[in-house]
Amino acid sequence: MQFIKGDQSNFMVILEAGDEVLTSLRKFAQEVQLKGGFFSGIGALTQVELGFYNRQKRKYFTNKYGDECFELISLTGNLSYLNNEYLPHIHVLLGRDDYSTIGGHLVQARVDITLELAVTQLGITPSRKFDDRLDLPLITNKDF
Repeated sequence: MQFIKGDQSNFMVILEAGDEVLTSLRKFAQEVQLKGGFFSGIGALTQVELGFYNRQKRKYFTNKYGDECFELISLTGNLSYLNNEYLPHIHVLLGRDDYSTIGGHLVQARVDITLELAVTQLGITPSRKFDDRLDLPLITNKDF
């Protein structure tokens, strides 16, 4: 993992083949002491696990894609805190070699070739609280 600091609130983060995406984002946030942020990215991923939240059943359903390689068409997400730990929340759109696409909540993935992320620091510390109605940790404005 490499990163370049732009102005006071912007970074370019480059992940390399084999890096685990969520773990790397947490490591980056710790290194620069990020106080929450938003990010977007492009690149290539493998060993992908995607999730889809079913509101009626109040849980995520996941699907693993093994060693299939994907073009990362779009990655967007935010970084907040849950129980005093960084929590990346990421959605992706992935392209297959037949030009079809799949997308959803990124549960885990490894970088296949590269992952280039633009990160904007918020300057605030968003935190998540568990919402019993949905069985999900949601960002709350209580701490802002």
